[in-house]
Amino acid sequence: MIEQLGPYRVLEKIGEGGMGEVYRALDTNLKRATAIKVLPQSVAADSDRLARFQREAEVLAAFNHPNIAGIYGLERSGTTLAIVMELVDGPTLADRLTGGPIPVDEALAIARQIAEGLEAAHEQGVVHRDLKPANVKVRTDGTVKILDFGLAKALEPAATVSPSTSMSPTITSPAMTQMGMVIGTAAYMSPEQARGRPVDKRADIWAFGCVLFELLTGKRAFDGEDVSLTLAEIIKSEPEWAALPALPPAVLVCLRQCLKKDPRSRLRDIGEMRLALSGALDLSAAGNAGSGASSTSARRVWPWVLPAAALSAAAAALLVLWFQRAPQGPLPQVVRFQIHAPTGSKIPPGTPAISPDGRTLAYPVTGPDKITQIHVRDLGSTESRPLQGTEGGVHPFWSPDGRSLAFVSNRVLKRIDIAGGGAREVVPQVTGPWHGSWGRFGDLLYIAGGVQRVSAEGGKANLVVVLDTKAGESQAGFPAFLADGKRFVVRIDREGASAIHLASLDSKDRKVLVPDVLSAPLVAQTPQGASYLLYLRNDALVAQELDERAGDIKGAPRVVIDRIGRVANPAIMPTFGVSPSGVIAYQIGGEFTTMVLSWFNRSGTLLSETPLDVTGQNPSLSPDGRLLAMDAAFGGDRDIMVAEVARGVTSRLTRGGGVARAPVWSPDSRRVAYARSGKIYVTNADGSSAESVLADVQGTPRSWSADGKYVLYDAPAQKMMLWLIAGGEPIAVGSRNGGSRTGRFSPDSRYLAYVSDESGRDEVYVQQTPPASGRVRVSVNGGTLPRWGGSSREIFFMGADRYLMSAELTPGDPLAANVPKKSFLLDAGAVFINLSYEVGRDGQRVLLPRILGDNAPDTPITVVLNWWAELVKRPD
Repeated sequence: MIEQLGPYRVLEKIGEGGMGEVYRALDTNLKRATAIKVLPQSVAADSDRLARFQREAEVLAAFNHPNIAGIYGLERSGTTLAIVMELVDGPTLADRLTGGPIPVDEALAIARQIAEGLEAAHEQGVVHRDLKPANVKVRTDGTVKILDFGLAKALEPAATVSPSTSMSPTITSPAMTQMGMVIGTAAYMSPEQARGRPVDKRADIWAFGCVLFELLTGKRAFDGEDVSLTLAEIIKSEPEWAALPALPPAVLVCLRQCLKKDPRSRLRDIGEMRLALSGALDLSAAGNAGSGASSTSARRVWPWVLPAAALSAAAAALLVLWFQRAPQGPLPQVVRFQIHAPTGSKIPPGTPAISPDGRTLAYPVTGPDKITQIHVRDLGSTESRPLQGTEGGVHPFWSPDGRSLAFVSNRVLKRIDIAGGGAREVVPQVTGPWHGSWGRFGDLLYIAGGVQRVSAEGGKANLVVVLDTKAGESQAGFPAFLADGKRFVVRIDREGASAIHLASLDSKDRKVLVPDVLSAPLVAQTPQGASYLLYLRNDALVAQELDERAGDIKGAPRVVIDRIGRVANPAIMPTFGVSPSGVIAYQIGGEFTTMVLSWFNRSGTLLSETPLDVTGQNPSLSPDGRLLAMDAAFGGDRDIMVAEVARGVTSRLTRGGGVARAPVWSPDSRRVAYARSGKIYVTNADGSSAESVLADVQGTPRSWSADGKYVLYDAPAQKMMLWLIAGGEPIAVGSRNGGSRTGRFSPDSRYLAYVSDESGRDEVYVQQTPPASGRVRVSVNGGTLPRWGGSSREIFFMGADRYLMSAELTPGDPLAANVPKKSFLLDAGAVFINLSYEVGRDGQRVLLPRILGDNAPDTPITVVLNWWAELVKRPD
């Protein structure tokens, strides 16, 4: 026996099998007990197999699941190669079965944990390939651990297509003789394994069915006197179904589906069995199947389920219908149903997020108290439940194992475990769009100046998509990982156009997959293995086949849902979500048709409200305080609208010709400038003139000086520039050590207020207008959205906590600012598409264009199961 292997002191031998000897060892560095499996010389001496095993082991070591025994590393000493694993105390299921069958309740609880571990691994593309009672342990606290996950594939020779019976990760136990070790592997082989054919996760589903059958009956589902007879039983015989005890009907049906000999007829996903074992598919109204669980009793279950699902009697029945693959044709049935908010609440526009297994939906709900929380709802349930700690949360997105959610609240990226516990901060400030993606290796993608990558545990973020500002790229949004956990799709905006790009964590290179899109891209896989890129084109949700291996799209986009409806601006807030398992969820309902212009005093007291019949973004109050200009969606266009502040009457100022946005007023309140098609245009506010080019520059106008000399605009690469109306070259202003943006002239044109990230976070600065010099930082703990009132001696801004702040300025050399004062929470009790505000000329009133909780549309969610089956029927 070896005594030392690297930092591991070997204590005693605890087992052996076809894959090597297993020892208990002590990690002398971390002072923890481990298990060391010394691998056969056939692996250690074969460089090709060793390299292959190294790659597979790296994937396995990335697992972090409570029901999978972890892999800590590899150790090599001379010709000895060993894998270091988590030491799991407790009996194997093979040990437990020496005493006969396990009680039903306990057996189902054990099986549920096995299913959860398998599900998590399958979602990451790893198949066990040797699941059996000897490879499952139950700790004294009841936790189930699957051992040797994926090692059969990792250790097999490259030329083989299925694990051999002699190369199985078996550990001896009192329940198994030397002959039993081999038969113990053969007894759980799927028919395709027995025939030496390639296998996938459906082989694990078969083995799971064999294990569950044995737990319940104390006998193997397929048994023979030797290996050949056992394999023959698997191929030609059926288990002794009558030996099963009384089971919940859903469990019985799913167990039978696990053991279908044709893998195409087998249960598609182990998550379906996990749902049945957790009670989500409780079909007790159908009656108990009883101990004589024959094929006749199973047939009595399905006729009850199908009409119940067809009549939408319960969401659970709908899911069972989804699981049943229609025997009369090649395609499953497409099922649709709606989810509404709890009584007295609303589902505001947002992005419904579907868990990777397609079983659970997460979405924001605004309650009667006007507070928005993220709710989760199992599709087999009739009710949702709020996640405490997600107040103010928007755009949730799932972890790959479906156990956690990430979301943004008050510009902070957070994560929360579904099982309970508080939310944890991951990134203190994100800029949006706020939807992100969670990769299989624990990476989160989010937006802040480009696409940022950060560990789900927090820490330093790295920029993985850098915008090409010279090419006019201004914004990234909505990253979504592909299945490999390295590549992702992302929308990149240019002036007046957007495109879907394919990018990677490992490279700065990227390429355009789809030009001229508006909404976020999402990726979904069908059960047949095809991948699709989904996105909005005009008013339709379309799917285009994606070759993930080649990193390219194929064929023409095909309509999945026509006239999906836009309950919000899809460029900011897309309203559909997909899961890899064949589920789409999207929101339906009316547009935001009631925007309210709310005036507050500086203490936050509501003074008046005026409703508008159109909603918009980027509000700009005219210098005389009479009119408000915004950009708004009109069908498929985006144009400038003008509203009378006192009456709420709106008129459309521009019409067609590309996206028009970000209006600013001339100092006399008679003209409006705005960005369109890479230039800054201007037109009369009363619509009495045609538009003309004011500045032939690529940028977004932010302010027009009171003396009429300059237009301040945001240029690419977060540069801030002054355009001289009388002519001449633009003048760069703002920070020299960081990005600058969203500037505003003071009422007397002497000062510029703007936002810069030069300190590492957004802060508000004031500088003198060139050619004068001198500046001061106004905000203390973060700030955005600088605004002026009627005086150039007071500046307003929004603090990092979204409170309205104000600070007095003292002119001089140097320019000075007093400590900011806090006023009121800008977004309390409202739903914002794009939070902004304006300050009245008197400096005592604040105008918030907003949508009150009572006026926000209730946008129910439509869920579509097996959407891809309908797609193949539609030519485009």
